[in-house]
Amino acid sequence: MKDESIPEEKIDWKEWKEVTNSAHNFEENPIITGVLTAKLPGVDNSTDYIILNDKDEEILVYGKTVLKNKLANVELGTLIGIEYVGNKISKKNKMSYQDYNVYIKDTPKKEKKE
Repeated sequence: MKDESIPEEKIDWKEWKEVTNSAHNFEENPIITGVLTAKLPGVDNSTDYIILNDKDEEILVYGKTVLKNKLANVELGTLIGIEYVGNKISKKNKMSYQDYNVYIKDTPKKEKKE
């Protein structure tokens, strides 16, 4: 494979797109809707999610235990909505956790032509 790196002194950053933290921030925007397109292995046995929003942007959502449990049986390709509810205290162990409401929307299925 050919090395296509560019010597540092010749880089014109104006031609490049900066990579930023692309994970959705629920504290800034508590609601996200779109099509669930991927479930990816995350850190510490979590699952991360890719959601395609109505602007055709792929949004990364870091998996939390609540989301992992609620999205476990949701199929890829499903239109979903996630609403951040805030921090709650567990009745079982009195630990703080981030809570979410998760919604799915049925979409018309394409019928097979015979």
